[in-house]
Amino acid sequence: MPRKYREQDLKLLFGLSSGICAYPGCKKLCLSPQNTHDDASVEAEIAHIVAHGDKGPRANPDMPKEERDRYDNLILLCGHHHNLVDNRENTFTIETLIPIQFEDALNTAFVMKS
Repeated sequence: MPRKYREQDLKLLFGLSSGICAYPGCKKLCLSPQNTHDDASVEAEIAHIVAHGDKGPRANPDMPKEERDRYDNLILLCGHHHNLVDNRENTFTIETLIPIQFEDALNTAFVMKS
């Protein structure tokens, strides 16, 4: 099933994360600035807390499909940590990923307020 992200959800995801991997301790900026040879690029990966599909990591077939690509179910990660989180779904459960997403947004709000 193709992913269809609403513009509002993408703005929230990238804005509240400041383009930084949400994995605890990583803080990798997932954006590369423009240079004389290349345009700026986004290197972030959009990970799903509950799988996008019915058989992916942390799948929940009872979750409505239209909610799977919404901000509340997304977390911004670098490629390395996206693979780690999806390959270790018994370690990175829904219950462990929600606080990571919340903490990331809270940290960004704190920095912006300072």
